[in-house]
Amino acid sequence: PMALAYSIIFGFGYGAAMEAGMSLSSSYFGRTDYPKIMGISMVFSILGSAGAPIAGAIYDSTKSYSMAFVLTIIAALVGLISMVLVRPPLHPSLRDGGKN
Repeated sequence: PMALAYSIIFGFGYGAAMEAGMSLSSSYFGRTDYPKIMGISMVFSILGSAGAPIAGAIYDSTKSYSMAFVLTIIAALVGLISMVLVRPPLHPSLRDGGKN
């Protein structure tokens, strides 16, 4: 029963997060830039999904997950710094003086 409850809660949460992220991206960047933004972000998502096998390989070679955790923390910090330093885009309706 706990695994079923977890699956249901995780499914709703993950589905809602994906939908909110896609909706936010289109509202934030506009319809014309949305495909480019989603394409770029999906590349990083796919690369991130390789983390578990890489962590397993690190454990197999070192008998410790310490290096995997350090690499994960470094990647998270790089992402955090990037998010803090990036400037918000100008909404498409404001680019051409509101003529759209």
